[in-house]
Amino acid sequence: MLSSNVTADDAFGAISEKVLGTVDLNPSIDLDTPLSVLNRGDGVRRGAISFSNGIETVEVDLSNAHNLADVVEQIEARQLGGREIDVVLSPNGLQIAYADGGIGLLRIEEVGSGNMAADLGINNSGSPGSLRRSLAVI
Repeated sequence: MLSSNVTADDAFGAISEKVLGTVDLNPSIDLDTPLSVLNRGDGVRRGAISFSNGIETVEVDLSNAHNLADVVEQIEARQLGGREIDVVLSPNGLQIAYADGGIGLLRIEEVGSGNMAADLGINNSGSPGSLRRSLAVI
């Protein structure tokens, strides 16, 4: 019989050294951020969203959008009730409002059974309306 005096750490490597790094674990987003990396890597399911002021509805097909620049560009290309829609990209998401800064209903919803607005965090169909919507994507 051989006697041994080995700890579990020595035998199995149970305790390791600290992991040190410089990676930002709370990264910000920019216009080049791919939709596929949002939502903690689950991505954004492609589809169409709609904007409504309570009277008029405008659909925006985002099924070909690959990054946030595509989303911003396609939304800002539309008007709702003669008013332009403004999209501002902050470090944490999108803010969507009427470009003239005026008040009014701005409802953002899915088209059909899509999930794009929800995945972007801008679906406000359950609320009475919004002047600005924030997007938390990471």
